[in-house]
Amino acid sequence: MARSTAVLIGAIIEVDSDIGLDPFINAASMLVTSVLAGVDTSESDLTQIETWLAAHYYAIRAPRSSSEKAGPVAESFDVKIDLGLNQTRYGQMALSLDVTGKLAYHNRKTTEGLASTPSLTWIGTGPDD
Repeated sequence: MARSTAVLIGAIIEVDSDIGLDPFINAASMLVTSVLAGVDTSESDLTQIETWLAAHYYAIRAPRSSSEKAGPVAESFDVKIDLGLNQTRYGQMALSLDVTGKLAYHNRKTTEGLASTPSLTWIGTGPDD
């Protein structure tokens, strides 16, 4: 079950009311639960990390405007070319809030293609031996 709420996310990022936050909250909850489950971290800390992660996912969907101009009309977006949680300031904040380093390790594995795959190595003897 998600720890974060639309109210918590709205406190750190301007939210467009036409875009529902449930998909971003659910994705953040899934990541926090799978990466940080069983870690000696308070539920309050997990809520903070999940909130910043949800804001990160939302910011990717709806990039922040970094500057605007009235005439002639112009707008610039706050975009960083990077991978994973380093792509937004919200993802970077989530990484910094996780004092265990597990989220950073997961992020590094993901961005560098280091995710492990299961394998089996037989070191015994064959059935005829």
